[in-house]
Amino acid sequence: MTEPIQIKVRPQFNVFIPSKDPKESGRYINENETAYVSEEEYNLIAHQVDVIEPIEKAISSSPSQLATDLREAYRVCEPKPLDGDDFQKYYEPLLDENEFDAVKAIGASLFVQELGEHKTFFLAGHRGCGKTTQLNLLIKNWCSDYHVIYIETLNILDINNIDYIDIYLLAAFHLNQYIDKHEISIEPNVIRQFEDVLIRIIRCATGYSDEELEDEISSIRYIAAKEDSRRLELLTGFASLLNGILLQINKSESIDGSKSSSNLLALNYEKITTYRGAFFYYEDEFKNIFEVLLNDFNKALKKQKSSYKGLLIIFDNFDKCDPDTARIIFQNEIEKIFEFKCNVI
Repeated sequence: MTEPIQIKVRPQFNVFIPSKDPKESGRYINENETAYVSEEEYNLIAHQVDVIEPIEKAISSSPSQLATDLREAYRVCEPKPLDGDDFQKYYEPLLDENEFDAVKAIGASLFVQELGEHKTFFLAGHRGCGKTTQLNLLIKNWCSDYHVIYIETLNILDINNIDYIDIYLLAAFHLNQYIDKHEISIEPNVIRQFEDVLIRIIRCATGYSDEELEDEISSIRYIAAKEDSRRLELLTGFASLLNGILLQINKSESIDGSKSSSNLLALNYEKITTYRGAFFYYEDEFKNIFEVLLNDFNKALKKQKSSYKGLLIIFDNFDKCDPDTARIIFQNEIEKIFEFKCNVI
């Protein structure tokens, strides 16, 4: 006979243990109550609450109302991407009909890389199929020698008003934030050049004189600082300009599939009136200085850790954008995404 198992129910929840005897209704264990259950009863509870910390995750405050369809099951199970210790308790590999494991395939590619090598990966699937869980597993098992920047685009931008320019600006913004926060040593000249490119983009987009330009830059920095104060962050360096430009683009410039950023070749400097258009005009300069910044970053982290292999940027939640936006990013502008000089998912 096995030893009884002691359990405790967390506040605001009750746990219901069905009876083996169909004539009996079973018993409740109330919130904050400690009780002993048999192994068989424990297994019933574990199944009821989907195994993870079974007593911590009772299915509802009214456990007698068991789920009878998928909608009710969804409501009481609180589904979310797996992370941390969840994998050991919950995870089932997502394999296709040929037993192909996407996470292992990406991980193996990252494993054999050396610093300076990079690829762009696309992890696709319908909403809720487990892509974020797969990304979390990839970071957990395969990315110890990489610096990972994980960007949840849904929390930052209007996901239906985004193109490759926003993606580049986001990458530069988050990289600069990490550099400032951890005081990574970057050549001061690189920072100045990056800021100069951003100022030229602002001048091109607005057409302002020097005096007007200073006011616009101050306004952009103020808007960025105000936005980030809500997230309790402090913008330093040129991050305020990057974030300010992103906000200006995302809140006041709408993308148009027929006039997307990659179709602006015909525009002369004098005809540019948007930040996206200005970025396109200075795109080569932006990418060049971004690559220089990235190289300095990699050298600094290589000194800190000899096994360091480079930067991996993960953009999540693009499955939430509408079909027209998806076509702009992943069809019209797909070649631009492949031009990153670091690993991207």
